[in-house]
Formats: sequence, structure tokens, C-alpha cells
Amino acid sequence: MPPDDANAQETIERPDRRESIWSVSERWRWLYFTFFLLLMGGGSALVGWDALFGEDAGLGVVQSMLAAFGAEASVAVASAGMSLGITEVVMLSTLLSRKLDERKARILREGRAAGRTEERVARDAEWDAWLERMLAAQSKGAAFTEPPPSRRASDTNGA
Repeated sequence: MPPDDANAQETIERPDRRESIWSVSERWRWLYFTFFLLLMGGGSALVGWDALFGEDAGLGVVQSMLAAFGAEASVAVASAGMSLGITEVVMLSTLLSRKLDERKARILREGRAAGRTEERVARDAEWDAWLERMLAAQSKGAAFTEPPPSRRASDTNGA
């Protein structure tokens, strides 16, 4: 049955939507299946080794196969659970890393903005002091030859 328009819109807006705890988002499915296959392969090898050389090896083919199938079911469930756990840890660490990077960038932006504000306040104070000296000199009738702060800053830079 095709999804209705509301579900399709929600899927477009939130592509990592999940339906159960056992599902893995499409973005991380490759990682989950990689871990699952590695764990399942290793567990199956151990079950096979135990079936051939373990305690149940001398009981007969049927008994050994039943023991191996029972153990293999446990290996499959454990592999799926561990793969899901590992994938969730990787997803969480990626999310936390991204959030930390965003926070660092925001702090840097805010710090730069604060730095520009402090520079502006200092520059305004310098202009205010210059204007007061100029007005004081004019009120006394004295000549005022001090260059404005913007010219002094360019003179000190070698321009």
C-alpha cells in the first residue's frame, strides 16, 4: 500500500524516521550490516568449531546439529544486538561531535562580534576625546592642528 501524502511529507522532512528500536536509519545501515556480518561470521566460526571439536562432537550428527542450531540462534540475536549498540554509539558520537562543532562556531562568531563591538567602543571613545580637545581649543581661540584619529591610525601603519 503506497504511503499517503501526510506520511510522504513527513518522510521528506525527516528522512531518518524510525519505526522501532531495532531499525537502523538508512544513513548508517552500511555500518550496522558490516558489524553484523563480522560478529555473525566470528560467532558462527566459534559455533562450528565447538560443534566439531567441543563437548557435543561425539554425540552424533543429529545432536551436534541441534546444539549448533541452538547456539547459532543465540549468536544471531547477540550479533544483531551488539551491531545495533555499536552503530548507535557511532551515531551518538557523530551527533555530539557535530553539535560541539556547531557550538564552537557559534562561540567564535559571538566572540568576533563582541570583539568588533569592543573595537568600535574604543574607536568611538578616541573620536570623542579628539572632538572634546578640538572644541576646547576652538572655544579658547587656539589653533588645533592635531589630526583626527583615523589619520593617525593610517600614519602609524606607514601609509
